[in-house]
Amino acid sequence: MKISRRSLLKRSAAAGALLLPLPAFGQATRKPMVARMSYFPTFTSLPIMVAMKQGMFARNSIAPELVTINNGAAIQSALVSRSLDFVVNPPQLHLQTVEKGQDVKMFLNNYNKTIFSVMVTKATPTPNEGKGYPALMKDLKGLNIGVTGRGSVQELVWRYLLKGAGMDPERDVSFISVGAGATVIAALQQNLVQAYLTSEPVTSLTTDAGHGRIIMDLWKGNGPESLWKDWCTNCWATRGDVIEKSPEMVKALATALREAHAFMHKLENREAVLAIAEEIAPTAKSVLRKAIPDVLETMGPELTPAIIASANKFLVENDLLKAPIPIEKALYVV
Repeated sequence: MKISRRSLLKRSAAAGALLLPLPAFGQATRKPMVARMSYFPTFTSLPIMVAMKQGMFARNSIAPELVTINNGAAIQSALVSRSLDFVVNPPQLHLQTVEKGQDVKMFLNNYNKTIFSVMVTKATPTPNEGKGYPALMKDLKGLNIGVTGRGSVQELVWRYLLKGAGMDPERDVSFISVGAGATVIAALQQNLVQAYLTSEPVTSLTTDAGHGRIIMDLWKGNGPESLWKDWCTNCWATRGDVIEKSPEMVKALATALREAHAFMHKLENREAVLAIAEEIAPTAKSVLRKAIPDVLETMGPELTPAIIASANKFLVENDLLKAPIPIEKALYVV
């Protein structure tokens, strides 16, 4: 049988097509999954922005919808009301939500250490500072203490520190809500508050400007062990119905964020991370190169049962939880 040159070319092209590389299953052909998530305009959201800017979300078929919320209670409410499906909040708030009967599960870490340092204004006398904790807390008696918001985890930590020093948080100090970021710096500068549990970049901005000084770094392992060992400042959580409906989306989101953390911790990526950090905190540009290494030292994605057990213990000791929440009820392993 005689085969024409044209027919031979067609057959060759078809055979060659079988040898072309096919797209990896579940990647190029997968429809992007819309993930409605909270965005807090601080370094809490650094992994989110890295995952967006460096393509981790896209590679894992995640289409993020970010909603800016500046208050932990409002973030938790948005999760429970189904306005958001994924949120970053302290594990203490997640556990309290579970106690109230909500099917909320934590699945990934964000800050795997405490991020706090105890700061006082430059003019605040601290004669007991050299004695360390708990003695140095006595120097705060009668002062106005700033917190991001009343009832916040930050205030709970303050109360724990004060009680551990034999002080009465109700009578010995006054808590004043000053928010976060620039409003904190202004409150310290104007002496509206004399002490604050600070974190980067506020720490560097305030100390560099001479408005405050650090008297104890919890994140370096100073102070009560229960506030830094197996402590998680905030972590990711979702609802049980989201896990049931779309476990692949939860897994893909966790994978993307793990990749973002890995990227952030590689020294060769430092300039890219600094550029993203500047987008999050443009007013902190002058201190970012100094602050970011400390920020990264407190960040990591793995959420362990020990961390949840520590959060349970903290809440029970402060009479904020009747009994520890079972780990399996609060943790989704992904």
